[in-house]
Amino acid sequence: RVMTIMNGWYTTVADPVMARDKAAAGRSAASEFGGDQLTSVAKLLQDGVHEELTLLGTRRDALNAEAKHLEYIVTGMLGAGLLIGIFTLLFTRRQVSDPVVRLTRLMQQLSAGDTGIRVPYTAQGDEIGALARTVEVFRAARTERLRLAADTDSLTGAPNRRAIEASGTRLMQEANAFGRPLTVAICDVDHFKDINDLYGHSHGDAVLCEITALFREALIVPEQYGRFGGEEFVLFFPGADIDRAREKVEDLRLRISRLRIGDLPLRLTASFGIAPMSASDLILSDVIKRADRALYASKEAGRNRTTVDRQAAAAF
Repeated sequence: RVMTIMNGWYTTVADPVMARDKAAAGRSAASEFGGDQLTSVAKLLQDGVHEELTLLGTRRDALNAEAKHLEYIVTGMLGAGLLIGIFTLLFTRRQVSDPVVRLTRLMQQLSAGDTGIRVPYTAQGDEIGALARTVEVFRAARTERLRLAADTDSLTGAPNRRAIEASGTRLMQEANAFGRPLTVAICDVDHFKDINDLYGHSHGDAVLCEITALFREALIVPEQYGRFGGEEFVLFFPGADIDRAREKVEDLRLRISRLRIGDLPLRLTASFGIAPMSASDLILSDVIKRADRALYASKEAGRNRTTVDRQAAAAF
C-alpha cells in the first residue's frame, strides 16, 4: 500500500495523465491504509535515513582522520628529508669541501715559496688524507730544493759560502765533542784573472767547474768542500792531522796541474794554505784566517805550492 501511494506521487510528478487515472487508486489505498500506519511508516523511513546519515558522518570523520594522519606522515617525511639534506650538505662541506679548499690554498703557498706551512689531515686514512700526504711530500721536496738552491753555487754546483760556514761550524763542534783533529785548507787558482782576460770568462768558468768536479770526486762528501768566492775553494779534513791533510792537499794540487780545458794551451796551477783547528779557535773564521795567511805565503813564494800555518798548535 505504501508503494502504491508513493507510486501515485511519482506518477503525479512524472506523468500528469496517468496521475488522474491512479489518483483514485491512491486515495483508495490511502483510505484503506490508516493514519496511524502512515505515521509508523514515516517514522521507520526517518529512522532509516537518520541511521544512514549517521553512518555516512562516521565514515566521513574516519576518512578525514585518515587524511589528516596521512598529511602528518607526508609532512614528517618531507621534514626528515630536508634535515637529511642539510646534514649531508654540512657533512660534505666539513669533511670534503673545506679540506680540499684548504689543501689547495696550501699548494698555492708552496708554489709561492712558503715552505714553513704545516699540512693538516695527513693522519686520515681516507682520500683527503692521501691528498694531504701528497701535499706534504711536495712540501718536503720543495723545501729541499730551496735549501739546495740556497746552499749551492749556481755556476759549479759546489756548496757555496753559506753552506761552507754551516758545515765548518758543525765539523768544529764534532771535533771538540769527540776530541779529534780538524784541518782546514784554502785553494786559490793561480793567475785566474789572466785566464779570464786571455781566453774569456766562459773558459774561466770551465776551469772552476773542472776543479769542482775534481774535489767532488776526491773528497766524496760534499760537506767537505765548497766555493768560498771567486776562484777560492775551502776544504775540510775532519779526523786528519796537519801532516795527513797536507798529503791529501798535495795530491789535489798535482791533479789540478794535469787538468786540461778543451784544446787551450793552458797549464793550470793552484796554491794552497793549510791550518789546523787550535784550542783557542772559537769560530770557523779563526781557522780560516790562519789558512788564508798560509795561502798568502804560498802566493808570495811563487804560487803552485802548499804552505802550512804552524803558528797555532792543533787542538787534538
